[in-house]
Amino acid sequence: MDKIKVTLVDYAALTLLIILVIRHFWIAGSEAQTKKFIQQQALDIESFLMSAKQLAIHEDSRVVICPTVDNQSCHDNFTSHLLTFIDTNKNFKFDTQDLSKKLISNEKIIEYFLLEDEETQFTFDLGKKNSAIIAFDKDGYLIKPQQVMISICSRNRVDYHTKVLLTKAGLIQKIQSSEHC
Repeated sequence: MDKIKVTLVDYAALTLLIILVIRHFWIAGSEAQTKKFIQQQALDIESFLMSAKQLAIHEDSRVVICPTVDNQSCHDNFTSHLLTFIDTNKNFKFDTQDLSKKLISNEKIIEYFLLEDEETQFTFDLGKKNSAIIAFDKDGYLIKPQQVMISICSRNRVDYHTKVLLTKAGLIQKIQSSEHC
């Protein structure tokens, strides 16, 4: 019986082949996981917008969504969190209790929504008057702006970008996109 002679080079080649196969399946699994994560983020933002719209209809009042950094007040940039509240005095601002100005508000925070993480980036396009609020009237229609386009982008893969469109009538559509964010 002949013995098969295996050299160190053979072992190295076999090891390299195994590493390449494992890496291929690991990357494929990671890409599928990234795509699934982006899709889940799109569903989460759709649900968040839909709940704000339904709240406006249910409460027969104006509901405002604005960006926040401290989860207590509205800010100008959509960066980390969103804040939802019923705008009882219809000034598009979250009014807190300020005893020095005798301002007592019954506006309360309804919900927070975490935006970015290490894998995704959100971009908000609120039209020409790029204000930093989204507002629904008591019938569930957008007051500000005319439409909202939210891009949910993978920081790793161009072909996994998704957009969520919110129309003036309060309709929400998800659009698969391969465009750059």
